[in-house]
Amino acid sequence: MITRTAIALAMLLYSVQLFAQTTDTDSQNTTGVSEESDMPPAPFAEDAVRRIPESSATSYQLIEQGPLISLERAHQLAKKNNPNFHNVEEQVYQSETLIRSAWAMLLPNLSANGKIIRNKNDITMDFAAYETLQVDPTSGTFQSIQTFPMTIQEKWQYALGFTANITLFNARSIPLIQNAYDSVEQSRLQAQIARNDMLFAVTSLYYQTANLKELVYVYAENVAMAEESLRMAEARMMVGQGTRIDVMRAKIQVKDSQRTLSDSVDAYKTAKRSMALMLGIKGDFQLILPHSIDSKGQSETELTRTAMENRIELRSAEMDVVMAERSRTETKTKWIPTFDATWQLDVSSDAGFTGDNTNWMLIFAANWSILEGGARFAELDKRKSQIRMAQNKIESLKLEIEIDVAQKYQEKVSKERNLEVSGELVELAQENYDMVSRQYEVGMANSLELTDASSELANKKVMLALAKLEYELALLTLGNTIGEYNSLALK
Repeated sequence: MITRTAIALAMLLYSVQLFAQTTDTDSQNTTGVSEESDMPPAPFAEDAVRRIPESSATSYQLIEQGPLISLERAHQLAKKNNPNFHNVEEQVYQSETLIRSAWAMLLPNLSANGKIIRNKNDITMDFAAYETLQVDPTSGTFQSIQTFPMTIQEKWQYALGFTANITLFNARSIPLIQNAYDSVEQSRLQAQIARNDMLFAVTSLYYQTANLKELVYVYAENVAMAEESLRMAEARMMVGQGTRIDVMRAKIQVKDSQRTLSDSVDAYKTAKRSMALMLGIKGDFQLILPHSIDSKGQSETELTRTAMENRIELRSAEMDVVMAERSRTETKTKWIPTFDATWQLDVSSDAGFTGDNTNWMLIFAANWSILEGGARFAELDKRKSQIRMAQNKIESLKLEIEIDVAQKYQEKVSKERNLEVSGELVELAQENYDMVSRQYEVGMANSLELTDASSELANKKVMLALAKLEYELALLTLGNTIGEYNSLALK
């Protein structure tokens, strides 16, 4: 299933990010050639914010080729190329055949049959020709009569038949046809849910891939920061204020940060390949970094109310109740008589006594099933139970939605708080690094203190990028929970 695959892949990408977070290196980006995002705002989006850090706009360039892929374009490609989306449409098409099947019970039924028989012998009998009867006019007695042979059974016989039957009235057809139309509508609702889940999987993978791209620029910043530390260490050694140990420590930091940068680029390329398979893209493509997502600031109560109005599952469950009530009506209509008409045509090689090889008949029939051993009463009790189950399902869904919204809302609040704290920690780590860097330049701090400050800043930047991803995924999940995800799922 595509949703399970995407979630597993998302966890893999997240583990790669956590692995990158534990690395002791970090440097500052030597560039950042970013791309303008031309896609419309994501769900809950208000202000379009470029995700690539401003300080990354220096000399580092992430080489990408091929078409530009925005989030909306990724959705379109998934719907066009992913076979799971095609199967959803096929399921809807199959459900539409239920309508034709329901109407079939009221439309004419035509059938034909034929047979050829080889008998052992002909059977012929003599029959009197009464028109040749001669009677004595005086006495009135029988004198003579001529006979003629008639074949009763031919050695070779054939027979053809054609039957047309149509239901004139069947009360069961009314609720059955209505339920067929509702079944199709319910299938469309389930298709919307399936599309929504698959598009949400695409969105989650898209944001995590974009986060890996953003981390590339974060690690590039760390490389630039490590190279600056090396430049200062070499400058201090040249004027006799530093030692060879300081230079070696700075070179180790540069190598480690470069290795981390290379690992992050590899992780991003791997994620892109997985995304290309999901979207059916051949070759490389350029990922447009999505807008940051900002919540509308609705309260938990307002979000719950929105979820109750928008969740497709509730609409589907309400239709279950209506269909269950119609099924009970359909059971009751079994006590109503049915009427039909049949026209039958027979063509045979035996002309019979009539001398006509063809014969037809028209039959009007009525059928009234009065009692079936109490099976119908048992079926009525079963239908009543099914109605109660459908009603209980609605209440259960409402409770699940309320709990789900509460959990997702709390998760959003938690991730938002973590994002704010991560931003503050980056500011403090940046201030600390700037202060230690100035002290190091004038000889008031040693290289170990500078390395610690730069590593702390690098780690805090990575934590900020991951906190932003977690917050954005929490917002996307909350939007999906309240039924406001993406209009593409309804098309």
